[in-house]
Amino acid sequence: MKTEGATRNYGVLLGNEGPRAGSYYCTSKLILRGAAKLVHELFAEPDRRLTLSVADPFLDSFDSKVEIMDMKKVLEDFDAGYNEAFNRGDATACAAFFTEDVILLAPEQPMTRGRNAFEETYQSRMDESRGGIHSNRLVEYGVEGDLAYQIGTFSIADTNPPEQGKFVNILKRQADGTWKVAVSIFNSDKP
Repeated sequence: MKTEGATRNYGVLLGNEGPRAGSYYCTSKLILRGAAKLVHELFAEPDRRLTLSVADPFLDSFDSKVEIMDMKKVLEDFDAGYNEAFNRGDATACAAFFTEDVILLAPEQPMTRGRNAFEETYQSRMDESRGGIHSNRLVEYGVEGDLAYQIGTFSIADTNPPEQGKFVNILKRQADGTWKVAVSIFNSDKP
């Protein structure tokens, strides 16, 4: 039951067991978001997702859940799915990791915009490296709100000639909570 005019305290219950488990309280949802981020930075363990439950004391149960993601894990899973699609030669499946209005800055080509243009560019790349094995290595990343960046290297092995290079992706969090690349630039290490 909600109480009119009362101060609302929102609680954050840290979901990990052990000495780091505990409850944290604040008086506004805005402060709660910052508190949840701080709790994650202080208490999350590397490569693990931390679930925070948000409690409203005027409700009989939790009214929502806030899941703080491990961005490194998100990007590693993203790259694994993307590489699998690339290695199958499936440009449409690769495009699913990108926004509808993606901007692609591919080497030796004009800038393109949109998923259709992305698919055409990538199908051409896949046709050239048919049978090659594509892999990415995460070098650096960052996240602020609904935007993230990813810097990495890529290689296409078992193709003649093999290829290696680097890339920068700018990702946007989608309404469903997933991340998709909005801007991608890559180029080869070849002179």
